[in-house]
Amino acid sequence: MFKINVHREALEKRHRAQKRQVKILIVRALYVVVLALITATFTFHLLLLQQNISAKEEELSKIQEMLVRYEPVDGNVSADKIFLVSQIKSGRPRWSTKLKILSSLLPSRMWLTEISLAKATIDGKQRDALQVEGATYIREGHEGLGVILEFLKALRENESFSQNFESIELLSSRRSRDLEREELNFEFICLIP
Repeated sequence: MFKINVHREALEKRHRAQKRQVKILIVRALYVVVLALITATFTFHLLLLQQNISAKEEELSKIQEMLVRYEPVDGNVSADKIFLVSQIKSGRPRWSTKLKILSSLLPSRMWLTEISLAKATIDGKQRDALQVEGATYIREGHEGLGVILEFLKALRENESFSQNFESIELLSSRRSRDLEREELNFEFICLIP
């Protein structure tokens, strides 16, 4: 047997309650969907962060391997020493190249007796300089200074030699005589900027 409720008010009340429950159900479903989206986004960002961290860890392990491989045996190399070496390499001349050029331009019958890095006083200021001393034999009837000046001119004109020097100047020259020959001793400096 069927019961039919003919009370219109009761039907409307029940109908409103059902509508309210449907609305609540829709709101709850939307809430769950929003939570699911937030969770998915958070999980995605977490995965990206993990990938980034693992990439950085790999890079760090490679760097640590390189450090172990290049670690000095005696442990005597400090960051200051490495910085000093790189600074010297970048701004200073290669002395072996300079000395090779110096010897190739040296005329016959001329020799160098001393090469040193020294401080030179120019215009009242202490300056770094390459100081070179040498001697040459003087042929009879010749002054001898011309050979030295030609040598200095050749040094100035050689770009590979003169590029790291501000100037190349003759400081002094003096004659001396041994038993057989007369020689002219000289000294010149190459100022380092």
